[in-house]
Amino acid sequence: MKPPPLLDNQVHVVTSRLDELPPVSPEACLSADELVRAARWQRPQDRDRFICGRAWLRRTLATYLGMTPASLTFEFGAHGKPALPPPHHGLQFNLSHSDDVALLAVSRAGRVGVDVEAVRPMADMAAIARRHFAPAEWQRWSALAADQRVPAFYDCWTRKEAYVKAVGAGLLAPLDSFEVAFEPHRPPALLSVDGSVREAAQWNMWTLEPAPGYRAAVIVRGTGLELLRVDHG
Repeated sequence: MKPPPLLDNQVHVVTSRLDELPPVSPEACLSADELVRAARWQRPQDRDRFICGRAWLRRTLATYLGMTPASLTFEFGAHGKPALPPPHHGLQFNLSHSDDVALLAVSRAGRVGVDVEAVRPMADMAAIARRHFAPAEWQRWSALAADQRVPAFYDCWTRKEAYVKAVGAGLLAPLDSFEVAFEPHRPPALLSVDGSVREAAQWNMWTLEPAPGYRAAVIVRGTGLELLRVDHG
C-alpha cells in the first residue's frame, strides 16, 4: 500500500505489527551490516522481528522515494543513527519497535525521533525514574497519585527516548539534561534542553497509543507541523 503524499509541514507515523508481516529472506533484503546485527539476537522470535522490521523499513521508505527497496543505502551517524544519503537526505526517518508493534516516523521538516514501549509495571520503576529523570521530572512524577505513575512513567520515558533518538546521541545522552511534560491531561512537549527553553520551543512532540497496552512518542525539530498516522503493512 502506497502512503499518502508527505507534505513539507507533515510528520507521518507508519505503524505495523511485525508478527503479521510475511516472512522474508534475510540475504535478499538486508545489508551485510544488518545481517551481522540480526545474528546477535539469541531468541529466534527477536531475530525474526528484527529482520521483518528492517525489511519493512526498506519497503516503506522506498514507497516514499519511488525506489526499489534493494536500491536503498544508509549512512550512519557517530552514534549509529541511520540516515539516507544524498540526494535523499531531506527525508528524515526513525524506527522503533516493542514486541511486534513497529512505528516509523517520516518527515521532511527536520530531525525526527520515535519510541514505543509496552506498558508494564516494574518493581524498580521508581529507582529508574530517580536515576534517569531530570530532578524536576522526578519531583513531578513522584507527586502523582499511585494509579497515575505507571502510565506517566512510560509517557515520560518514550518522550525522552524519542528526543535522544532524534538528535542521534545514542546511549551517551544524559536523560536528565532535558525535561519533557508527561503529566495526565498536560500536552506532550519538550520543556527545556540544557536549561534552554528557546531550544525546546523549536520542537513539536506528540504521544500515541499504537496498540492497546502500548505508549509511543514522536518528536520533530520544526514548528507548526501536522501529525498523520498511516497504516502500512
